[in-house]
Amino acid sequence: MVGVSILIHANTKQSNWPCRSCFEVSLVSLLTFFCFPSAPGIRFGFTGQTVAVTFGEHTIDGTLVGYRLSGLDWQFTNVTAGGTHLFISPEVEGVELTAPVSPSTFEMRVTNWGYGVQIDSVHVSEGEELVKLPRQPRFIEFIGDSLSAGMYNSYEALSGFAYGVGQGLGNTDYSITAYPGICVSDQDCWGNTRGQSHQWFYTTDNSWRSKEIWGGKCPNDVLVSACHPACEFNRF
Repeated sequence: MVGVSILIHANTKQSNWPCRSCFEVSLVSLLTFFCFPSAPGIRFGFTGQTVAVTFGEHTIDGTLVGYRLSGLDWQFTNVTAGGTHLFISPEVEGVELTAPVSPSTFEMRVTNWGYGVQIDSVHVSEGEELVKLPRQPRFIEFIGDSLSAGMYNSYEALSGFAYGVGQGLGNTDYSITAYPGICVSDQDCWGNTRGQSHQWFYTTDNSWRSKEIWGGKCPNDVLVSACHPACEFNRF
């Protein structure tokens, strides 16, 4: 297998990286990105019958990700920092099909709201390649709270209201900016130290789950416009 370097997360690769909610990517020309705290992810085409992903050191151990081949049913697995997961192999049902989806597509989303993964590399079989997919004709960003984030649902974000609407529309790219318990006005609500009217413009995650993970040691906010262009493209 051969690998290509790529970094994706709901965070950046600075010294204060783990507290961030946008991500760096080094393969922008080939991948479609979905940013922000609920269901961030990637989608790309590939040739061959193999896709594996190596996760970087900043991955939150145990994070649940959903992945699927060519729009088929979602599969779920927990990932760990430093681990390499073989998501697509010749044994996966449907991988040998060349129609109606060509090339085959791989999509992966972090389904735990507020959690994230860092991708060290993506691997395909020797002689195969990743394929840039066209953007869908429309893009929607869902801005909300627990209902959109999928709080208490079996798979959280990927079984939440916002995902259901975005997926149900068809031919639509979407991102979900949602924090359970957050208020619209900029005030402390249910463990969120800032409201959505502030949080939407900034990258630092002020949710109670972030505090549980990082002990409330996140640095000052950074404007989304200062983050990676992939996030900027989605948001404005």
